[in-house]
Amino acid sequence: MIEENTLIERAKAHAKYYLEEANEFYPFGICLTEENKIVPVSIGLDEEFPNAREVYAELKGALEELIKKGEYIQAAVVSNISIKQGNLDLDAVSIVILQKEEADIHFEYPYVKSTKNEIIYQLD
Repeated sequence: MIEENTLIERAKAHAKYYLEEANEFYPFGICLTEENKIVPVSIGLDEEFPNAREVYAELKGALEELIKKGEYIQAAVVSNISIKQGNLDLDAVSIVILQKEEADIHFEYPYVKSTKNEIIYQLD
């Protein structure tokens, strides 16, 4: 699906930028309108340093509601996670695609940081 690939590529690019500039990021969203326009979305909580899991939950819930109302046709919720591959703990970017009346689609993109501070996705 073109929309899904567009969301994934935009999400990976934004995550890469945040990781290269700040080494971390709070969960964020990338939404797709019926006109195929990409809209970045973030959510703010009342705390100065909110818990990333709380930000993720609030963001995902808000995007699900906006999709249900028809404001967006799809959305990606993007977060920085740790995953296990065998005995290794790896950093990864998680992308969850939300769609109206369809199951969420989950993607994980492990990455490494080069000596030049560049993020390199291992599955590209």
